[in-house]
Amino acid sequence: MHNFPQYLKTWARGNPSCIGDDDDLGRAQRSVIWQAFSASRGALYEPTPGLHRLLDDAYIADDVPTAMIRLPVDTLCIVPDPSWWGRRNGVEAILLFRRRVKVRGEMADVLSCQTWGRRGAGEERRITLELMEFVIAGTEQTIKRLFDNTPDLRRTSSDGADRLASGTRPYWESVLDYAIKMLLYLTVRDAHVVHDRAYTEASCDFSGLGKRRRGERLAEIEQLYDRYVVGPAVLDAEAARTAPTDGEHCEVRGHWRRAHFRMQPHGPQSSLRKLAFIGPTIVRPDRLGL
Repeated sequence: MHNFPQYLKTWARGNPSCIGDDDDLGRAQRSVIWQAFSASRGALYEPTPGLHRLLDDAYIADDVPTAMIRLPVDTLCIVPDPSWWGRRNGVEAILLFRRRVKVRGEMADVLSCQTWGRRGAGEERRITLELMEFVIAGTEQTIKRLFDNTPDLRRTSSDGADRLASGTRPYWESVLDYAIKMLLYLTVRDAHVVHDRAYTEASCDFSGLGKRRRGERLAEIEQLYDRYVVGPAVLDAEAARTAPTDGEHCEVRGHWRRAHFRMQPHGPQSSLRKLAFIGPTIVRPDRLGL
């Protein structure tokens, strides 16, 4: 990606007729990540607003190992809730590429994480790209220790023309927390996942349509895309937020306990461990009038 503008000039033998200036070169450079995504047959995963709120508030227990991070495909893009887009360090897409590389002399599964966002306002608004890689297999480390144990794999993709700032640790912790919780959710038994094939299944029967209407229909189809919609449409917890609470007693008031991921004992004498997602739980439902 860093060398792509120079590659274009070399391939065009110094006369790239389709590229007018450095801005065009910058746009071509930023397209590399999406070209790689398309060539790798990447899949789009979009959380429902309900799942976004659920994961935003959920946490990962300290004992969950990185080996529990399993991708449904080798290349995918997570499209965060629109509330993420307008943040100061807003992220509009999180692209994940899984590959096998040699780390400290041994082969391991590495996850490349690329973020795509926009910063600034008006004419100062610009696209920003950040990149980080980390090991997700071949080690017993926990997700909590992810950053501490993979310092040599950290990367930031910088572009002098765009003046990209290095991703800070809080930035990456926020991004990876969201992405990893999404991946963990996809592995649990009761995960809600719907394959929306809007583009693939769009009708191309244009019989009876005139030339103008046919062109309009083709343009409409080109705006569609296939995706996986992840998560419930509505959270049960929402109905209880407006329920009355009993403040007249000193006992624990009714409330929702946060959702979380943890390793759950199972098997003979509870000797085995599996990943479990514990959804929001009502504590003292009798005090919520439920």
